[in-house]
Amino acid sequence: GRPAASGTRGRVSRIRKGIGGGAIRPRRLMGHSIFDLHLHSHCSDGSDAPAAVVRRAAEAGVKLLALTDHDTALGVPEAIAAGKAYGVLVLPGVELDTEFAEELHILGLGIDLVEPKLKAALELMRCRREVRNAKIVKMLGAAGFDTAPYLPPSVGTVTRTHIARALVAAG
Repeated sequence: GRPAASGTRGRVSRIRKGIGGGAIRPRRLMGHSIFDLHLHSHCSDGSDAPAAVVRRAAEAGVKLLALTDHDTALGVPEAIAAGKAYGVLVLPGVELDTEFAEELHILGLGIDLVEPKLKAALELMRCRREVRNAKIVKMLGAAGFDTAPYLPPSVGTVTRTHIARALVAAG
């Protein structure tokens, strides 16, 4: 692909897959500090608590990261505190799931966690997800797959990934 604006080639790394169960592939910016600006915690579709995300990133050599859970910033304060403990600069972020011509995800980096309009927008998105998820769980139940007992307690944003994991757990 063509060079990204940051000076890296292609996409920003996908360390979140490493944190959530895949390969850790952090990037360097112009040969300097390793960074990842797109990480998820269990507050959305990741598997680890925000502090564990930061710890694992630090262990991989990451010096700058952004916690960008889907439609929620609930884990950011925990990640920032962990960043101070592990020597990692944590940029507050969020991944906004939108619908344009098709599903579109927008990363918000360096967000203001107390901005009222952002907080209201995230609450609206959470409510829409709850309605969507209830429909999915109801349809699965009608098809004979009771996933409700296997859904995690709500820490932040329940995603389709959580529902898929619950479907697997339900057998």
